[in-house]
Amino acid sequence: MEGLHPIGGGLDAVFVGTVTPTPEERLQRYEAAVAAHPCRWFALRVQFGKILQRSLKTGIRVGYAAWQRQMPALWPRTQLR
Repeated sequence: MEGLHPIGGGLDAVFVGTVTPTPEERLQRYEAAVAAHPCRWFALRVQFGKILQRSLKTGIRVGYAAWQRQMPALWPRTQLR
């Protein structure tokens, strides 16, 4: 059984180490992972991105540093100095 690698995290599968998955297989694995572990911030990020794109297209400048200070939960790993 040398060359077999289990993938954990609730999506256990066994792949032979020498076999490269096709793009379709990779997409299926990605979709299964997203369905099994949905991101709780995804809808908020989509909404944020749409508002940001709309603002940039209308010529509104975005003050990212001010946003980070006002909404630190959206950037939990970013430290402002």
